[in-house]
Amino acid sequence: MGYQAKAQKAIMEIYKRQFKESNPSKDFDKIIESGEGKERDFFMKYYLPEDEQQRIIDDVCKEMKIPSWLRRQIGVEVTLGSSPTGNREAQKRHLQEGK
Repeated sequence: MGYQAKAQKAIMEIYKRQFKESNPSKDFDKIIESGEGKERDFFMKYYLPEDEQQRIIDDVCKEMKIPSWLRRQIGVEVTLGSSPTGNREAQKRHLQEGK
C-alpha cells in the first residue's frame, strides 16, 4: 500500500473514532451514507476536546505505523478537515444559529 492510500485509510479511521467519541456520538459511516457529511459545517454539531482528537490521531498513526513526516500531514488534514469541533462555545453558537 502506497503512502497516499495508507494516509487516506488512516484519515477515515481517525474520523470514525473521533465521531464515535464525540458528543453527541455518531457513526461516521452513517454521516457519509445519509448525506449529512455534505452539509455545510456539519461537523460543528459534534464536540470532542482537542486533546482527545489529538490522542486519536496519535493512536491511529501509531497502530498503522505511519512515518512521522506523514503523521504531521495527516494531523493537519484531519484538523482542518471535517473533525468534530474542539470548541464547545463555537458548537453552542452554531446550534443556536441553526434553530
